[in-house]
Amino acid sequence: MYMYYWFGTKLQNFLFYGYNIITTYGLISTCLGLSALAILYEAMKLIQIRLQEITKEHNQVTKPTQNMDSSSLISETSDKTIKAYSLSHCCTWMKWILELFHRCIHVMLGYFLMLAIMTFNGYINVAIVLGSGIGYYIFGLILLKINLAKIKKHHRLAQCNPVCADAIISDRRESAISIISENVEPESNVNIDVDVHIKAES
Repeated sequence: MYMYYWFGTKLQNFLFYGYNIITTYGLISTCLGLSALAILYEAMKLIQIRLQEITKEHNQVTKPTQNMDSSSLISETSDKTIKAYSLSHCCTWMKWILELFHRCIHVMLGYFLMLAIMTFNGYINVAIVLGSGIGYYIFGLILLKINLAKIKKHHRLAQCNPVCADAIISDRRESAISIISENVEPESNVNIDVDVHIKAES
């Protein structure tokens, strides 16, 4: 095994035992296949985000029905509510398992490409880097738009509408006035007591 970059067309037992590359055509085919896997690796990032969104949307949809089912169990229990609850619970688990399986495949593909890089073959390395660059060129802009949309959504939720802002400002003013009045009252009591004491002495 080479521990430095080298350019050759013959690879013995490449990643799998018995997979030998002995011709230029075999090396080109392998490089094209690795480039396609690198593009697929970039595409799977978008798929993973989409699966997470589907799971999150399903959980948000099923939360009200689950609360309604739990409250209805106090009054009366029906077969329909139990079946609906078990079906939604099963769908949630299936989507979570699908997301987990996709994540495992994504990580495994990443390690597979890393092992191919570690052969230190220059042609293999160039093919994987080019495939990753092409994949990022195709899917990188979409991934950037998704991330920007998430940031805008969180920023929109963090912002406050004008009515809420006016209420917060009025609450702050009232609290400030109450604090000032609390501080002024003891001083006025002291002045009154001093005046009464002076008049009594005179």
